[in-house]
Amino acid sequence: MNPQKFSEALGEIRDSYLEEAIGYEKKPGIHLPAKWGVLVACLAVLLVMGSLFLPSRNHRSVVVYAHGTDEEITAAGAVMSTGSISDSGEMKGKPLMFYLSGEDISTVRFSCKNQLLCFMDWTEKREEFGNATNFTVPYGEEESEYYYLTIDWVPEALIRELTDNPSSTISDLPADMRADTIVLEITFADSSTATKAIDVSLLDDGTFFAAFHDYKITDDDAFVRRPDSPAIPREVLYAQGSEAVGSIADAPPMVCVDGVLYRQSLQQIFYQEKKEEFRYLGTIQSDVTNNQSTTDGVPKEHLQANHPILGAEVYQYGLHIAVEINGAYWLYEAVDPAPGQTPDLQPQRSEIPD
Repeated sequence: MNPQKFSEALGEIRDSYLEEAIGYEKKPGIHLPAKWGVLVACLAVLLVMGSLFLPSRNHRSVVVYAHGTDEEITAAGAVMSTGSISDSGEMKGKPLMFYLSGEDISTVRFSCKNQLLCFMDWTEKREEFGNATNFTVPYGEEESEYYYLTIDWVPEALIRELTDNPSSTISDLPADMRADTIVLEITFADSSTATKAIDVSLLDDGTFFAAFHDYKITDDDAFVRRPDSPAIPREVLYAQGSEAVGSIADAPPMVCVDGVLYRQSLQQIFYQEKKEEFRYLGTIQSDVTNNQSTTDGVPKEHLQANHPILGAEVYQYGLHIAVEINGAYWLYEAVDPAPGQTPDLQPQRSEIPD
């Protein structure tokens, strides 16, 4: 505790309490030595200061880190270095993907005001939700797993506004469209709770600023009261083929190249550096999240994706492709290889990203 806070804490002890304690022996019928009054006053000070210094049983620390850089997102805020967006709506990298650190987190309910969130469990133990605005994630007792529970903030509405209106620029967008709030309602194992929020804002240069702080839900926060999206079983979310894909929201990440559909590896395989076998094919030119005539969530045009990775480089890798996202090369496997063909590469399962 710094001197200023210490002084403020002492100020909370009213002088009248001390005077009353010291003069306690002067009350009718009370005959105590003056020293007892002083002791009572000291006890009052100790009790107040003890409540300030001793950790509260219900106080739990939760920290948020940016995935990819492990930079802590604090109340002071910071510019995210993992992704940006251009005036044309082209997004590079991931503006904000984060994970939590803490102890004994039971569940976290996420609510996103304006954009979308995509939860991914790299341990493959929990069900996922596709792109959604409200959902609850079970965390559990294994605190080492929290690092692998990532939340990807997807600024779909921003991208759509810029791509659908060629004359629009970031500086032209209204302030409320350039800002978003993610509320975290955290429940701990002992049933205590905490409410936090991440504020995200788009800067004029296309970068994003994020800050993490305590939050109080008010009557104006209608977005928090939206119902949770139901979990999508992993076997459905990552089902083979397009017949199990019902919408953009519940579709796995996919890319179309020369009429062939590729789905992001179910094992989340990625490579930190280019391989000699990579053959450059081009960059992602469009995504179906910005194509309102497409409703099944499946990309069908050449170099088209169903998630906002415009500008990402695409490489042929055997029968599959690798897509450069945020400095890593993610493997996308061919959904329906031609009859009689078998994959000609056997990639080893990579470690979960640092």
